[in-house]
Amino acid sequence: DLQDQEYLAARFARAIELLENDDLEPALDALREVHHSRTLRIAAGFLSGELDASTAGYALSLLADAALSVALTMAQMQLRDDLGSVVAPGEGLPLAVLAYGKLASRELGYGADLDIVMIYDDTRVLANSEGGEKAVPVEMYFARLCQKLVFLLTTTTSAGKLYEIDMRLRPSGQSGLLVTSVKSFRK
Repeated sequence: DLQDQEYLAARFARAIELLENDDLEPALDALREVHHSRTLRIAAGFLSGELDASTAGYALSLLADAALSVALTMAQMQLRDDLGSVVAPGEGLPLAVLAYGKLASRELGYGADLDIVMIYDDTRVLANSEGGEKAVPVEMYFARLCQKLVFLLTTTTSAGKLYEIDMRLRPSGQSGLLVTSVKSFRK
């Protein structure tokens, strides 16, 4: 089933395992290989007539969701030693990756870029990161996290590229911050 999120999560888990061993490039390759293999299966289903365009777009959108989720986990892992975290142990990170465009409407196409905006809940975080080599203000932590996320998604490796990211829809404009707090977003 091309819409099985549990299957995708299990396949993407290999990338996280590799990153836990500090193997960034193999982790990025593993992430891309799962993505490319699933994209190929969706395309084959579409070309054979097994999937219509709407179902293929939906499956590609679910794949992008799964890849974003895994890449966000990987970004957090990469920041852990240096910056620690901005949430108490056991708490989830209050960050939303909002989709616009074809991803939001579940009509993603092959090779499409992702139109996303990132927002964090500033009422559910510490003022500064804790547990890393250095403490930074929460705004800087989320800026670094989102920079890392974009890097993980857009870097070309031997397994190719995952996605282009379009961040022009940011609340503060094309040259604005990669991520904003809920409070700032409301303003």
